[in-house]
Amino acid sequence: MQKPFCIELLSDKQKPKSELKVWDSPSPKLASRPRRIRKSLVHVMTHWRERTAVILGVLVLLLQPGTLAAKILNDLNHARNTAQIDSFPIGKAIHNSQTLEPRTALASFRRATGNVSARAVHSYPKFSDYWAQSRTSRSGKAFEWLEAERANRRLTRMGKEERILVTAIEGAPTDPADLVKIGKSGRVVERFQLKQGYKGCIRALDDPKYARMTIVSHRDTVEKIRADLQRMVSRSQATGRSLSPKWIRVQRALNEGRLRDEIASGLVTRTRKQVERVAEKFTRTLHELQKAAFEDTAIGLRVSKGARVTAEIATRAKGLVRALKLGAVADIALTGYQAGNDIRQYTNGQIGEKVLTAKLAIRSGRLAVAATFLFMPDPTFTTKVIAVLIFADVMLTAADFALDAYVETERDRVEQLLENIDRDERFYAVQRQLMFEVEECRGFRANRGTPDVLDLSP
Repeated sequence: MQKPFCIELLSDKQKPKSELKVWDSPSPKLASRPRRIRKSLVHVMTHWRERTAVILGVLVLLLQPGTLAAKILNDLNHARNTAQIDSFPIGKAIHNSQTLEPRTALASFRRATGNVSARAVHSYPKFSDYWAQSRTSRSGKAFEWLEAERANRRLTRMGKEERILVTAIEGAPTDPADLVKIGKSGRVVERFQLKQGYKGCIRALDDPKYARMTIVSHRDTVEKIRADLQRMVSRSQATGRSLSPKWIRVQRALNEGRLRDEIASGLVTRTRKQVERVAEKFTRTLHELQKAAFEDTAIGLRVSKGARVTAEIATRAKGLVRALKLGAVADIALTGYQAGNDIRQYTNGQIGEKVLTAKLAIRSGRLAVAATFLFMPDPTFTTKVIAVLIFADVMLTAADFALDAYVETERDRVEQLLENIDRDERFYAVQRQLMFEVEECRGFRANRGTPDVLDLSP
């Protein structure tokens, strides 16, 4: 048995190769490697978890707010946001607005939120499933469209010439501003960013992408922000501590009107649930329309594909059709012969009336199937019908065989019964004859007439 490989070091310091004792070394190069290399590898493999934790801790410290790395990341994000094309800056003149064109509410909603695609209908045939996936995005776009429509109607009633435009309808769905207000001259005088959530409104106040924009949210969201701010102010007054920078920014935005719940003066926005109900109603209509169009297209594709397949089958199945018709002729001839044979058996008393009726019913069914095969105008258009007829013919043939088996069994049973009766009658007749002869021999039958017995003499 080979000894295990081992290397004995004479001391902790590096020794010459002559001072290394090696037993059964499979690799002289491995035995001659310096100890410090192997020790370093073992140390790295042993302490990799600690070193990884140290590196992660350093990265977390570098990314803390106020550090140089965090400032660099903020500058990069700011550069990325400001690099985005601003299609509606303040002072830009807008002519031939798409938002103000007269159209139905459904058409305007479609322009603002986008239509339901055929792929979405294919992936989510049920509207409930589609709405669960698209409720957030479609509700946000519907919020923009709904508030712009309401604000324009109010401005019209007030006799003002200012109007609110939806940037998505104007052809810029990725613009930082969701809504813009144009004055009498058609130039942009104010820009709005609409936010749905509580946290989204507060974050938008510090986002450089929304600088110099008015942040608008749902009525219930802004009310909750005001209530939380009032609670924080009361707590700050009670404890003597100042408000946090976050709530100071929120308070300033509310006081200056940068964060509010109205676009047109005096017209408060709808709540989030109200907007979602409107969005769900219009989206359901778009989904149903797209689903109907998708089904019509799918039917057209299936019909055209079926026509091509039918043409191919018609060119390749002529021999099969001819064989089916010849088989139908043979089946009619065979069925006619079998019906005549059934009538002849009934006349000879071999089968009863009920059996004859059942057999004639089976023969009629087979004749109907064969006639259908024979006189069908174009079997290639009735492939399923042909399969059904073949199945019916097979079942009728099986029923015919089952009825013949039943008749044969009944016939064997009757013959056995007659045979048993004949055997029993012969036995009793012989028994009576023997008893008569025994009684006559003993003199018990004197002066009595001869009994009525069978004559069994040869």
